[in-house]
Amino acid sequence: MELRECLSKARWICIPMWRHLSSISTYYSLDVIEKAVEAGLFTLVADGIHQMNPRSNRRARVNIEEGQLYTIHGVCEGEIEAPFLYAIALHKREQVHVTIYREMKKAIQLCSPQPATEPVLRIILDFEKKPLQTQLRLCSLVAPSRDVACI
Repeated sequence: MELRECLSKARWICIPMWRHLSSISTYYSLDVIEKAVEAGLFTLVADGIHQMNPRSNRRARVNIEEGQLYTIHGVCEGEIEAPFLYAIALHKREQVHVTIYREMKKAIQLCSPQPATEPVLRIILDFEKKPLQTQLRLCSLVAPSRDVACI
């Protein structure tokens, strides 16, 4: 089964993580990640959407102004893009981003042909400080010979 076919039949895993510093749930599909690694995964593109449920005139019961939806997509050879991970976090702290990227790294390592390894990846982030600080702390996800750049 190819990556494109796998996307339509993917089973998404929900991993709720309730930690001391953050409340976060991540969703990803090992099938999609495995097919992407096989298809030549070389880049991760990540971005967060803040104020998932802003205040409104309707007075919604749940108000998550401080939270965010964070997504990570993979880019493979042949310009194939696939959604890898969705995370819903109640806070925008650096520890939340560390948790998200550790989870992503574990999933990629599980799907790699050689156990406990992952391909050398480029990671494209926007100008948010927290994800960039996280990548600098978790630099094993970034190729050691390359500069970290923010696009």
